[in-house]
Amino acid sequence: MHGKTSANAAKLASATLAACLISALGAGAASAATTRTPFTTEYTSAYGKVQCVGTLTVDKKYPANATEGGLEREKCTSQEPGGKLAGYFSAGEEYTGYWESDYYATIGEFGVQPSSVEIKVAKSFKSFKVISAVYPVKEAG
Repeated sequence: MHGKTSANAAKLASATLAACLISALGAGAASAATTRTPFTTEYTSAYGKVQCVGTLTVDKKYPANATEGGLEREKCTSQEPGGKLAGYFSAGEEYTGYWESDYYATIGEFGVQPSSVEIKVAKSFKSFKVISAVYPVKEAG
């Protein structure tokens, strides 16, 4: 019985090891998949008090690490009395100027700037959408 138990234990150990390797390989493949991290933030800036809801997307096209990278999209809605933005933008404007990441600010990484940004301001002047803000991963060195 002891010999049979040892053989069964060896088979169980082999099966467990195989399952762990398959899981590890699956995790590696999953890391190459698309991940979307939702965020919400509220702050006051040149355009007034806003509440923003967005997503940082990370995938093969938009790689990231813990402090930079990815594709940010969000909608920011005015929280000002009267419901309109306080300035900086113009109603209906398509803006491609200076921007800092709202997502990275929520995790304590302030001042992260995109390589490109496209923002559309609502004609009602009550909100704006960050259609695309691309954050590159800088090369080490």
